[in-house]
Amino acid sequence: MQSQEAVDAYNALFAGGLVPNSEIVFIAVVLVVAALALWSARTFVAKF
Repeated sequence: MQSQEAVDAYNALFAGGLVPNSEIVFIAVVLVVAALALWSARTFVAKF
């Protein structure tokens, strides 16, 4: 459980962020990077 101060600091950091809904964008970026890593590993293994 996070303290209220941590929640307030998090909200202050992401409320005026570069992109809206930063949590959702962060998850989407993680998924894209994971998919790219899987694809690159697959193509690397296919070379052998």
